[in-house]
Amino acid sequence: MVFLVFLLISLFHWKQCEGLSTTPVIFVGRGDFTHFQSGGNFLLNDTILMQCKIEEYVVTRNETGILVLTGTAPSCENNPMVTVTYEEGLNKAIELSAKAADDGNWNRIWFSFEKSSPEEVIYGGGEQFTLNLAGRNWPIWVREQGVGRDPDNPITGIMDAAEPGSGGAYHTTYYPLPTFLTSGGFAFVGSMNKYSELQFNTSTYNTVYAHGNEIVGTIFQEESIVNLVKKISSLYRVPPPLPTWTDEGAIIAVQGGTERMLQVLRNCQAEGVQVSGLWIQDWSGKVETSFGYRVFWNWQWNETLYPGLDTVVEDLIAENVKVNVYINPYLNIEGNLFREADSRGFLLLDSSGQSYVQDFGGFFAGTVDLFYEPAVEWYIGVITRNILDLKFGGFMADFAEYTPLDAQTRNESMALLSGEERHNLLPAFWAKTVRLALDRAGLDGEVIAWMRSGYRESQDYQVMVWTGDQNVDWSVGDGFPTVIPAALNLGMSGFGLSHSDIGGYTTFEIILNRSQELLLRWAEHSAFSPLMRTHEGNKPTLNAQVYDNQESLRVFAKMTKVFKALSPYRRFVINELNDGLPAMRPLFFYYDNPEFLTLETQYLFGRDLLIAPILWSSVESIEIQLPEDTWEYLWEDLGLLVGTSITVPAPIGMPPVFFRSSSEWAPLFRDIKNIV
Repeated sequence: MVFLVFLLISLFHWKQCEGLSTTPVIFVGRGDFTHFQSGGNFLLNDTILMQCKIEEYVVTRNETGILVLTGTAPSCENNPMVTVTYEEGLNKAIELSAKAADDGNWNRIWFSFEKSSPEEVIYGGGEQFTLNLAGRNWPIWVREQGVGRDPDNPITGIMDAAEPGSGGAYHTTYYPLPTFLTSGGFAFVGSMNKYSELQFNTSTYNTVYAHGNEIVGTIFQEESIVNLVKKISSLYRVPPPLPTWTDEGAIIAVQGGTERMLQVLRNCQAEGVQVSGLWIQDWSGKVETSFGYRVFWNWQWNETLYPGLDTVVEDLIAENVKVNVYINPYLNIEGNLFREADSRGFLLLDSSGQSYVQDFGGFFAGTVDLFYEPAVEWYIGVITRNILDLKFGGFMADFAEYTPLDAQTRNESMALLSGEERHNLLPAFWAKTVRLALDRAGLDGEVIAWMRSGYRESQDYQVMVWTGDQNVDWSVGDGFPTVIPAALNLGMSGFGLSHSDIGGYTTFEIILNRSQELLLRWAEHSAFSPLMRTHEGNKPTLNAQVYDNQESLRVFAKMTKVFKALSPYRRFVINELNDGLPAMRPLFFYYDNPEFLTLETQYLFGRDLLIAPILWSSVESIEIQLPEDTWEYLWEDLGLLVGTSITVPAPIGMPPVFFRSSSEWAPLFRDIKNIV
């Protein structure tokens, strides 16, 4: 790659040079940024008023010996100047900084990297729901993923008509990152906090565009994509292991009170379902809204809805079943916790200096000021007293995408940042708060928190991500098929543990209800993922549930037994996070087949299991192109299969799964059919 050659030459051979024969492609400019916000949905308008190409460069070395390029654009108004530094970092990284002169004229900057070929495939961007990012521009902005996310999907249009921006688009996501890697062996990990874009819409360059006057990041080059992923992952702290109780089966979502919770548990257990936990997201109470059944955001045990819960939690622990709950960084104004936080100055502020109150769709809430240390300490206390001390096994740590750009903080240093930066950074501060609560209680590795939102540095604090609020359908824009590319891109962006709501979440009367078929196909996939957890959806009575009937319970029980049986192998796979390897991996990590570079309907769980989830309705059989290796079919003895195309039956309860016959885990895999 020409640009990497340029960088390496600059590091090792330019010590005597006075000029350049090869120069980076940099533009600086000015622009305006406006937005419309409705909850966690954003319509952004980024207008470029001027753009200047940097054309003349001089090479020098600063006082510490770091090579510096100084570039100017004499033909452009005000003759902008850019300073570019390259410094050799750890792990054969190159630390890049490109900064325009801070003279008040420039608030936009572009840095372009030459493609290895016009056909280059691009991955990453955090959690993106399309595997190959090439050919499009990807805004890096924390927000709701939207409902539908496809202009050709009628649901998207219906949502946008009801609430502008709520339908989403191909790029809307809870967990964007200014990180990308290419099939040509190049990776860039950005360190910008303001709005940015990864621009891949030309055949010659991949461009990083950012608000402000600086682009900062780390660059890697490797011969293999898997080594690039290891390098990216090495930038972040390895998370603690998942609690061992999660290996015992599925976490079953159920709402409606203590009696119903226990009834669902016993019904599932009676049919052989392996249950590791229950998830009662309405533990703090409930609110009925037009969107559905929602939680009362006042993070204390609601003893009226869940009488005797403290005793039940203890009793279920003795059965090796953990009760899990729900929390987010917002407080309903009707609750006592809001009143306490408001009186003590622990909430984000509006322009008048009052606690910022937002409409969350049927109720109003304030945001805990997670930038402000006294507020963080108070919220850690809330988590500790109301969740950890009650011995809950885990919790969904939801949201963090809704921070308005005009919200203010009492943290003086964070107050100096722009609203754009605080908006994008809040998810990382939410993850840090949760991690601090677990660390101080000594419960890392015993209590699990799963989150959907993230941004830079979230990887240092999060243990488990879930892929968000998918529709309860088969749509490629926002349904079941999106969870595979989401997990793969997130894994290649430096975060290797994720899972999804079994059956999806977003439900609407008549137009969007969950079928039993979808639910069970999703359960099949989840059995071959790091965590198995159901969700009733925002309108539970409109959705098929795993506990509805004997057929659902029979198939679900089988998949939970598979999940439990795979525990030793899953532990091994998760332990490979220490080597920078995500749990769910694309086939091209290990197999050199051009077709695999854009394959987003199959994945490897670890090195040795190949899963081809059934992502479409009414499938009875499926043709699989196996990689060049020796494989065995998980469910029946079809002999040794060597890099061949094979059609296998796909009845519900038998997802297409193959394992490498040379794997040290092959005896375990061969036993699966006997176990179930």
